[in-house]
Amino acid sequence: MKKTILLLLAALLLCGLFACKPVNPAKEAEASPAPSDPAQTAAPEQTESPIFAEERARPLSAEADTGTLWMGDYSLILSVLPDGQATLFTKQALLWLMENGDAFRVETRMYRTPFDETPAYTFYAGELRLLIDGETMRVEVLDDPLGVLTYAQADGRLLNMHGTFWDYAQNRSLVPQEPNTKWLENFEVAERSYAWLNLIVGDDISYTGTLSMPDGTKRNVSLLGCWDSYALVEERDGAAELLFYGLRTNRMDPDDWYAPRMRLVRFDLEALYDPLGLCGMETFDLFRADDFDVVYAGYGASEALRYMPGFNLDTVALTLIRDGWTDKTETLDPVLVGWFTLLTKDGQSLLIYYEPDFTPYGDEDYPSAYVLYDADGTVLDWSGSRPIDHAIADAYTLQPGVYFGELFSAGVRSMDVAEDDYAYFTDDGRIAVQTVWHEGGDGDLDFQIINVIP
Repeated sequence: MKKTILLLLAALLLCGLFACKPVNPAKEAEASPAPSDPAQTAAPEQTESPIFAEERARPLSAEADTGTLWMGDYSLILSVLPDGQATLFTKQALLWLMENGDAFRVETRMYRTPFDETPAYTFYAGELRLLIDGETMRVEVLDDPLGVLTYAQADGRLLNMHGTFWDYAQNRSLVPQEPNTKWLENFEVAERSYAWLNLIVGDDISYTGTLSMPDGTKRNVSLLGCWDSYALVEERDGAAELLFYGLRTNRMDPDDWYAPRMRLVRFDLEALYDPLGLCGMETFDLFRADDFDVVYAGYGASEALRYMPGFNLDTVALTLIRDGWTDKTETLDPVLVGWFTLLTKDGQSLLIYYEPDFTPYGDEDYPSAYVLYDADGTVLDWSGSRPIDHAIADAYTLQPGVYFGELFSAGVRSMDVAEDDYAYFTDDGRIAVQTVWHEGGDGDLDFQIINVIP
């Protein structure tokens, strides 16, 4: 089984499989319930000191406790960074904590594209009190306007010290990276009244468009993201009004055979903050606006390449071949065989990366990334994994502690090849592959750049 399945399972564990019921935003203004009496946390007839005693506790100090890591389980992880800030990784969200007296201000930093290093907007997400007794921390939620802390069941949680801090990449927006595609959602805000969301994905993977309200007004909006949390905002005069905040769900219908590939053509969000009442108790289901019959009827297949992610590989390849493309997969380097398909036409080369989709009838492959090269290696189109600057690949040399994937934007998605290889398209007609043995150390690294243009 491919490594991607193992990584997906690990990611699901990290983000928390057991999501609680979505929070009603109208109730968010109510005070959080008081934390349980510490004495009640002790085991019956316990003779030793309880794991947390409030009378011994002190507030967390970003200075005194710098570099520490605190965990309850993989759904709530707190790191105290050396720069005086702290991060809290909850279910699908990364929050930033700034010390404010004996408490911490909580922020969510939202990014316009997966490649941005600076957030487009920062929104207030609450306030926490973090109390430490020895190597145990208790989390107290003082304010939670977006509902993300309640969703993570953070209030009253006990975390244990687990060594050195984890410095998470700030921006890992997981929106589908499919340039020049259109995405839609219609919200039933009242009986027979709808709000329509239309978004266009730019070349930089920014999601912008309009939200049409039932009264006929339109709002210019952007969808921002960070990890699996998303914000729909209306931007005016350099400021942003938050219209919606939610977390991408991990639910997959066991009767839906196409659940894995569906992440490429839709994503469902749990509504945590919804002041316009767009979702009610329903999910925010954004889907790509295309239909296979429409895409490939009356158009040359090369004009519809951007729609390939999410479709069956055999169907895509057959459609392209009927449109005049030639299958050249047999010319690929053996390292790439079984993971990539290569087709050519009129001097252009189309390299498709595909992954398995498990169905009751066996495994099916589906494209999840591709790059279209001109004869000289110039990138004409791409989707799923943005090609990197070839100069970075040419300059890279193996050295202890320096991995190739750390040299460019975290938003560039690696493509898994074999058990321990990670592949990246370059912008000059090649593909870079690094081997990182999961059972070894730095000495087991390997790196090669493979030409893919015949």
